[in-house]
Amino acid sequence: MSSFRHSTLIITMKVETLKVTKSATARGITGAMLTGIPLIVSAMMIAIAHNNPVILAKGGAAATHDENGFFFVATQITAAAEVLGFGTMIAWIYAREFMDNTAIGLAMLPMSRHITMTAKFLVYAAWTLVTHLLLAIVMLLLAVGFRFGFPTEAHILRFLVLGVLTLLATPIIAWVSVCTRSLIAGCGTALALIILGQFGTLLGANSGWMPPAVPALWALQIIPTTTPQLLVFLALSAGFAGLTYARWSRMQLA
Repeated sequence: MSSFRHSTLIITMKVETLKVTKSATARGITGAMLTGIPLIVSAMMIAIAHNNPVILAKGGAAATHDENGFFFVATQITAAAEVLGFGTMIAWIYAREFMDNTAIGLAMLPMSRHITMTAKFLVYAAWTLVTHLLLAIVMLLLAVGFRFGFPTEAHILRFLVLGVLTLLATPIIAWVSVCTRSLIAGCGTALALIILGQFGTLLGANSGWMPPAVPALWALQIIPTTTPQLLVFLALSAGFAGLTYARWSRMQLA
């Protein structure tokens, strides 16, 4: 039985991978992230170099035209943009079955709904990590292009982990998308997470207790994120993933 489940999971993952690679929506999201984020970061660094008062006031003491300033700007922009990009992607992966009226077909497949859910999430996770890795490479090239030199190991590590933490922040978007059967509701949830994350940074030492703010706070290390705060963040991530599984397994797909 385990070998059957393993083989059906692999087959289902191949199908889900084809859906992503053949979709103009998925390609558009990927392209927008890999071009839009670097362009915004570049524009911000150019503005800092020219002492733009608005950008300098917004960035504060961290807005400097050097390696540390570049990492600060790149991390801030990426943290917010990836919530929107990753959130739109996971919402599309789950909600598209209802938008395209293919959900009823899933109910007729020989594999369980849990296998379908697992395959969808694994493909989404793989896309997320690959996209973030490509973005990290682009950022590295940008840093070299701005003549800031090669980033430190600490900067590289924190930027890479940012992608993992952002991935873990998105199960709530999948849950909302499945419950509402709506891509728009999922995207709205992603925007809400961005707003809550920005609000969380205003709480000072207590910012880490606002889960949407955890990825950026941990990466930037401006306000220390404690272990209990990380555990709450991870527990909520696992909880919403479980709720998504439960909702998908019991809902009427037709």
